[in-house]
Amino acid sequence: QNYATVLSVNFTGENNGHSLQINVPPFRYFVNGGGLLGNFTTAQFHLHWGSSDSKGSEHKIDGKQYAAEIHFVSFNVKYADLSTAANESDGLAVLGAFLEVEWAF
Repeated sequence: QNYATVLSVNFTGENNGHSLQINVPPFRYFVNGGGLLGNFTTAQFHLHWGSSDSKGSEHKIDGKQYAAEIHFVSFNVKYADLSTAANESDGLAVLGAFLEVEWAF
């Protein structure tokens, strides 16, 4: 919910020591349904990438690694914040997407 809406909020970016992480003010964007038990608010997204276009994603599909991977991290709204929710079995929902580089000349 609200992902297609432009909200007047600021995001902050940081180098978290192993990735670029963009922090999103919680309780603005929500994820629910699709097997999730509860309502989750997106708190951050971060990227994983490597030294070439053929490797860098954290995960693989059928042995194939992708150029990069992005994770949208949301926490269950029944918890006060991301760090509290991270310690609970129903606390987090993470959506990952692979990024592929295509060159066109």
